[in-house]
Formats: sequence, C-alpha cells, structure tokens
Amino acid sequence: MTSPFKLPRLSLFTRLLLVSGFVMFVITSLLVWFQALHELDSLRERIREELHDQLRDLSAVVAGNAASGDYHSIEQVLRSTVKQERIYLIRWTDQSGRVLEVVDNASRRHAPAWFEKLTDIHKRRESTLVEAGGRSYGELVLGYSPAKEQALFWRLLQLQGFFLLVGLASFCGLMAPVIRQALRPLRSLQQAAERFGNGDYRIRAELCRLPEIDTCVTAFNEMAATIEDLIHQRDLREQHLQDRRAFLHTLLDTIPALIFYKDVNGCYLGCNTLYAERFIGLPREQIIGHSDLELIKDQELAGFIRHKDREALEAGQPISYELPVTMQDGSQVQVESTKMAFRDSAGQVVGLIGISHDITARKQAETELRRSRDEWERTFDAMADLIFIIDANHRIIRVNQAALDALGVTRTQAVQAPCYLCMHGKEAPPESCPQSQTLLDHDNHCVETLVERLGRSFQVTTIPMFGADGSYEATVHVAHDITERKQHEAELELAREAADAANQAKSEFLANMSHEIRTPMNGVIGMSQLLRFTELTPEQSEYLHSIELSADNLLSLINDILDLSKIEAGKVELEYADFSLRKTINDIVSTQISRIHQKRLQIKADLSAAVPDLLVGDQLRIKQILLNLLSNAIKFTDLGSITIGATVVSEDGGQLVLRLSVSDTGIGISPEAMGRIFAPFTQADSSTTRRYGGTGLGLAICRKLAELMGGRIWAESNDGSGSVFHLELPFAVPQQLICSNDDRSAAIPVWSGTPLTLLVAEDNPVNARFISTLLTKIGHQVTTVENGRQALERWQRQRFDCILMDVQMPIMSGTEALQTMLAIDQIGGGHTPVIALTANALRGDRERLLADGFDGYVTKPVDIRLLCAEMQRVTTKEGP
Repeated sequence: MTSPFKLPRLSLFTRLLLVSGFVMFVITSLLVWFQALHELDSLRERIREELHDQLRDLSAVVAGNAASGDYHSIEQVLRSTVKQERIYLIRWTDQSGRVLEVVDNASRRHAPAWFEKLTDIHKRRESTLVEAGGRSYGELVLGYSPAKEQALFWRLLQLQGFFLLVGLASFCGLMAPVIRQALRPLRSLQQAAERFGNGDYRIRAELCRLPEIDTCVTAFNEMAATIEDLIHQRDLREQHLQDRRAFLHTLLDTIPALIFYKDVNGCYLGCNTLYAERFIGLPREQIIGHSDLELIKDQELAGFIRHKDREALEAGQPISYELPVTMQDGSQVQVESTKMAFRDSAGQVVGLIGISHDITARKQAETELRRSRDEWERTFDAMADLIFIIDANHRIIRVNQAALDALGVTRTQAVQAPCYLCMHGKEAPPESCPQSQTLLDHDNHCVETLVERLGRSFQVTTIPMFGADGSYEATVHVAHDITERKQHEAELELAREAADAANQAKSEFLANMSHEIRTPMNGVIGMSQLLRFTELTPEQSEYLHSIELSADNLLSLINDILDLSKIEAGKVELEYADFSLRKTINDIVSTQISRIHQKRLQIKADLSAAVPDLLVGDQLRIKQILLNLLSNAIKFTDLGSITIGATVVSEDGGQLVLRLSVSDTGIGISPEAMGRIFAPFTQADSSTTRRYGGTGLGLAICRKLAELMGGRIWAESNDGSGSVFHLELPFAVPQQLICSNDDRSAAIPVWSGTPLTLLVAEDNPVNARFISTLLTKIGHQVTTVENGRQALERWQRQRFDCILMDVQMPIMSGTEALQTMLAIDQIGGGHTPVIALTANALRGDRERLLADGFDGYVTKPVDIRLLCAEMQRVTTKEGP
C-alpha cells in the first residue's frame, strides 16, 4: 500500500547536508538542553532556598508581633511582603483559627504556560508553624511565584536557540563546500555513469585517492570495460549478423529462382526480390507477415499452396511438386517447388523454406527431346545402313530395322546377342570383332568385312560413345553394304593397271622419242648454224631461216610435251632463290624483241613502284610462264601493243602476293572458248590452230605451274578486243631488302677489322653477285665459284680467311665439299672457317649443320649485317 504523502527526492549533497545539520542540531540541542536542565535544577534549588529563607524570616516577624498581639503590624508586614516580586500570597492562621491572608493579584507571567509545565517552575506554596519562645502562634503559608526566573530562563533559552540556529547555519555553510568537495568524485562518477548510460561506453571515472570511492570507481570502470567489451562483441555480432543477412539477401537475389520462407502459420518471414516482384507483385517489406490467402488473388492456387505447406511441415522431409502459375507480367510458366521444414535449436519445427524453379524451358526441352528422340528413332530405323549399338561385353543393346531385315532376325533375337554371332552366324574370338580395338583405344575405326552367310561385303565404322563424365558407354557400329563398290573397285583396279601400263608405255615412248628426235635435231640445228658461216644468197638465207624456225618450233613442242608429262607425274621440283623480277621481264622481252619488231608491235612494261627489286621464288618457272604468255600475245596480235605489268595485291611482313599481267590488243577470245583455253591440247578453235599453229599445251603448262607455286592464272577477254592474262603468285621478300627499305643508311655495315680474303660458293648468280658486291664495298677481297667442286679446287690453290658456302649446289653440295676440306685439314693441319649459307631455317637445321663441321650458320635471304657478325666471330677464333 503506497503512502499518499511522498517525500521529495533530495540529492545526496542535500541529504548529507541535512543529516550533518540535523546531527549537529541534535548534538547542540542536547548540549543546550542538558545545560538548561542543569540550570533549571539550580534555579529550582535556589528558589527553594529563597522560599525557605523568606518563610523563616517572615515567620519570625509574625511570631514577634503575634506575641505582642499586634495584628495590625502583622498585616502591614504581610502586605508589604506580598508586594515583593516573587511573593503572590501570604496567609497566617493563628491558633484560634483567625486567618489573615494577603494576595497580590498582579499578573507576573513572563513565559508561555507550556514552558512553565515543561520546566516545572510554577507557583509554589510553603507553610511553616509560627513559634516563638516555645509557643505556637499559628501557621504561616507563603505563595511563591518564580515568574521572573521563568522569564529569564525563557529568554536564555531563546537566546541559546538563536545562537543554536546561527551556529547550525554556519555549520551548514561550512560543511556545504566540504561535502561538495567530498562528493566531487561521486559526482564525477555520476557524470561518467550518466555519459555511459547515454552511450559513451569509453568513458571512465577518475580515481580520487579515497579508498571507499576509489573502490566504487574501480568497480565502475571494470564494469564499464566489461560492458563496453560486451557491447563491442554485441556490435560485432550484430554487424556480422547484418553482413550475413545482407549476404543472404544478395545470395537469394542472385539465385535465379523463387525463394521464400514462412512460419508454421503460413505467414511470410522473408523472400528474395524475384519471388516478391515476379510472383507476388509487391515489395518484399509488404509481404512479410502476410499469408498466401492475403496476397494471392487466385484463392484456389493459394489454398493449394497452403495445403502443400502443411504437408511439408508434417512430412519431416523435403517434398517437391510441379504446378502452372501466372506471373505478374502475365506469362504462364511451369514451376517446380521444393519445400522443407526447418527447426530451432530445440528441434521444434518453426517454419518452412521453399524454392521454386521455372522449368518451362526444361519442359519444352523435354518435349522437344521426346520429339527429337521419336524422329531419331524413325530416322534410325529408316537408314539403309546396318546400325548396331554394342556394349563393352560385345552384346547388342540396340539395332535398326535395316539390320534386322538384312540379317533375318527379330529385335528380340538381336538384342543382348553377341554382335559377331548375330552378324556372321557363328562364334568367333572377340579380337575378330572391330569392337575389340575400339575398346582398347576408344577411337574410331573403319574395317571391311565379308559376311559369308549373306554373300555381301560391308564397311564397318565403329564410333565410341562417352557419357557426360567422359567414361565409355557403348560403341556405334555402322555397316555399309559395299558389295557393288568392291565390284567397281575391282574393275577400276584392272582399268588402273591398264592405264599404268599405258602411261609407262607413254613415258618410255616420250623418252625414246625425245632422245631419237633430239639427236637428229641437234644435227639439223648444228648444220644450220654452220651454214650461217658460209656465203648464202638471199633466197638461201630465207630457206635457212625457215629451217631454223621450224627446228625451234619442233624443239619447243618436244619441251612442252616433256614438261606436261613431268608435271602430271609430279616430278617437277621448284627451286626458290633471290631474283630480280625487272631483270627477268627484260630478259624475256629481249628474247622476243626480233618477233616484236618484225610485227611492228609496241611493247611496254608497267611495274608498280611498290614491287620490290628482289624477290624469292622459282625464277625459271616464272620466266617460263611469262615467256609463254608473251609469246602467245605476240602470236595473236597483228596490230597495236603488248603490256607487261606487275602490282602488289597484299603484303604481310616479309610475304607478299604479286599480280603479273600480260595484255594485248590482238584477236581476243570468245566467252565460249574461255572455259577451255587452259585444257591440254586445246585452243580457242580449230581455225586458230590452222592459222597460228601450236599444240595447245602452253597455257595448260602455265596453269599447272602456277598452281604448283601456290598461285593461280586466269584470262579476261572479249572476242576481237584483245586479251589480258593474269598471273597471281606469292613471293617472299629477301631480308636484306627489308633492311634497306627500313634504314638504307645502315644496309651496308662498317667492317672494323682487317679486310678478309673470302671465297663465296653460290650457284645462283643473282645471290652470288649480291653477296660479292656488298662484301667488296665493305673492303673485302671476294672470289666467287658456282659449286662445291669449284670451291674445293679454288681452296686448294689459294689461301682464304673465310669461306661462305651454299649448302645445296649442283655437281657437289656445300656439305660434301666441307667434308673433303676437313679430311684434308686433318692430314695437313690448319683450318679455314666455313660459314653455311642455306635457305633451311627450320628448327634443328643450325645444329645439324654445325654438327656437320660448319663453323657458322647464316640463313637466306642473307642479312649482310648478320653475315658480317658471323664472319667476325668465326675469324676471331670464338666458339660457335
């Protein structure tokens, strides 16, 4: 029961001040009270003594006057006595009972009545017998009033109370700063506690060197540190929880599925954004705390979901089901939902979590897969080839209808039957079946087999099948009936043998004809040349010119036939080397200049400035093609001009593609004839052959040579308006040409040592001239030879400081010449450094040539700076 009266809440300072003041007041009051009691006792004793003295004296006076019978005097004495300050009553009763009473009616109260009762100092009456001389004269009563003493005592107490209050106020005034100073550590502790309570967990109270307070301060600081650590740990856990919650939300939002979790009443605890926005159509915050019946408009769907939720809560294990739903965008999708109850730490089911996947695409894929499988089954059975799927035990697990029809068995008989037995009708070792090799290497195989019981030949292709994990599962055997093909192959083999025999006969015939024709042709041409040194008449000169022209045509015909035969037999080898395209074209034109002048034609060369001066290619074959094209242009042009051009089609580093063209203003080629001009023994039409002659092999040879060099040749023409023949070929650019184009001032290096005497063995005159010219300009003395034999002979006659040896040369290769030199050096002592010059730049070529005995190695196209560096190295006795 609470009291209706509530004391005000006072501060500790006020309480201490009041308590100390109260204690001081009590102590002082007690001291004053004890002193007052002492004085009161003294006053009482003094009043008693004064009353006794006064009564004795008055009794003596009354006794004397009574003895004399002077009552009047007695009355006067009594009246005069009663007027004294402390006497208020005198009564004398004589022995006869006569009463004489004198009363002072004046009020003498100087102190409150309660004080009089408290101090017990009030009016007193004392009586005594009046005697004199042994005789009694009656009784005397004296009334004594201590009003004056009461007033004095009251004023004294008031004064003491005043001083007590003043002293108490002074004491409180003096104690207030003392108490305040004493309470300052507690106030600091209070402020620290208030700040700590307001969230400043790092605040600490200061010690004051008062043991009792310091104990509290220390306890507070320890408590604050503990609480701060707990709060810090709580903050860390909360931050970690927030991070995990954010991670969980991010994870749930990242998963491309509808994810949700509910309590046991079906109210949502949370979900991912995809579920909230796509399925429910509300923000996630508005979903939490609501059930499906409140959120989903389709109450039937909501009831079904609610039923499945209860089933998942009661099942104790995950449940899955599929259902069609309509999303918020109106799309109809098929979802697969999986739900499972989750429990708290006590093992009680507190809710469920679910995830729904959009399986629309999967359902469509399954439908498509079934459709594809049905189509595959139909295709599988409709295929004409015999198809078996065989497991690792050589047993058939699947077979198509064509195989069943061919083998004359039912599907039941074929499935799980050994493949060889089913195919051949008899048992055989497993290694006789191509399935065995497929099982060993898991690779495709193709074999031919004869099924004797069917009398048919089959080409069996085995293809291993692997699972998603890469493990072997089965092998597909496709047996294709090749009986008719084998018969055709046998017939073709007979035809090929006959053709080979005919081709051999043709080759022998061509070789014999070449030898038999060239022998008399040498005599005809030789005699014709001898006739030129005799005196001939103009008519004889004309006849001789006809003989020479006919001999040249016949020799050209023989060479064309032999070239075509070599090309068709694949015996033409290309020789790539550095050559000048401009010089090649000039050489070709110079060989035909007499024919050009004879027909009064104009010849022009139109070479692009981008075409390099030097190229790497087969100069002989390029010259053969261009000469044929130029010869045809001269042959079929009676009036006008012929132009030889060259342009760059593309360029990539040291590789480029050139387009060479020969155009004329001759008779042209009709569109009908354009498609057959590159066929052997074919010209535009028979009239051309009769008018201009020729075998029709030239363009066929040109086309085959162009394709052999990785290029192509084609023609553009209209009947009667001239022709243009294009030759497009790939070329390499020599390295020294690239260097000169990049920095012409640095193309020729400066030789810092003593000039050398050099021997250059190079069968290509362009290369030999290029190397010797540059080395001579550097300051060396250069001697050139064309093959290894000449190099060996020259080395034996003359001392050289270094030899630059081409590896592949006619008569004697560079390697053969080097081996002979090394053998001679072992006998006679001494050694001349030899540097290999080779177009072989593949991996291992350098090591192979150094192992053969070469001191250095430089690849073609030759970089003169690298060559000089290699010469400097080998001539200063440094190791390779």
